Amino acid sequence: MQSFVELLLRNMQEAVVVYTGTGKITNWNSSAERVYGYSRSEALELPFEALIPEEKRAAVPSKEMIVPGEQAKRFEAARRTKEGKNVFLMITKIQVTGDQEEFFVEMAHPISERKQALLSVAHNLRNALSSMSTLSYLLEHNFDQKHLERLNRQLFLCDSIVDNLLECGGVRRKKREVVNLSQLSRDVAAMFDFPAGTKLEIVSAREVCASADPGQVQQVLINLLQNSIEALEGEPGEITIHIHDESPYVRVEVSDNGPGISLSDPSRAFEPMVTTKSTGMGLGLTACRQMVEENFGKIRVESQKGVGTKFSVMLPKAEG
Repeated sequence: MQSFVELLLRNMQEAVVVYTGTGKITNWNSSAERVYGYSRSEALELPFEALIPEEKRAAVPSKEMIVPGEQAKRFEAARRTKEGKNVFLMITKIQVTGDQEEFFVEMAHPISERKQALLSVAHNLRNALSSMSTLSYLLEHNFDQKHLERLNRQLFLCDSIVDNLLECGGVRRKKREVVNLSQLSRDVAAMFDFPAGTKLEIVSAREVCASADPGQVQQVLINLLQNSIEALEGEPGEITIHIHDESPYVRVEVSDNGPGISLSDPSRAFEPMVTTKSTGMGLGLTACRQMVEENFGKIRVESQKGVGTKFSVMLPKAEG
């Protein structure tokens, strides 16, 4: 029977990884070799944790946990390859209890980048629409201007999600104009609900202008500010937008005092589908980099755990 099971696992199209409750990998088929990059002999020397992206190792996401009464679970998740890259997979996870030990079996196949993007957009839109449904109900039973303002912000967020998808797909027309970064920063900040007790500061010695596509610059600020708000995780904090005139460039810094990015190389946050959030797959920072570079600029990130994160955007300064 054991040889039959071994033969079955070896010939399955899905990447199959079997590991114990303590995280020791005990079986690994040829499809797993193709997906993860490790040979069978290499994999059997690894702990299962080596396949988890470093930013996800602190705690197993609830969607991956098999709770009492369940025998299997199906979910999308990132796993780490031998090359250090994240690969997104559709995973079926099964729990098997043996005579003396507990085992887990993961059967997985890769999700295409197009499907990853669609899943991410669907997830984010669903969250926004759920909030809008709640606000609509509140407005129907008790009109309050605050509810209407929040509903408008959720509509704006839906539009922003679609814009990010269009940017990543490269289907938007670009135009170059004089963009007043000081005024635009104030306008974008007014679109958001900030956690109670959060201090927002916009620092600009004078009106500073860039030569860029105004829609793209607005979307970059939206994404970075949204990222800072999410980094605070609903707790009071500080967010700063600092605008510098460094002719022939202008620099916009968006910083927060959140927990920092849990990646050994924070610049990986700009890679497609890399996220440190517990939900979603992430398109915003990838779109930011693409938009900034299309406007002949640069974007970088500095982050320190327990201190916070700062994104810096350099754009050509408008003449005159």
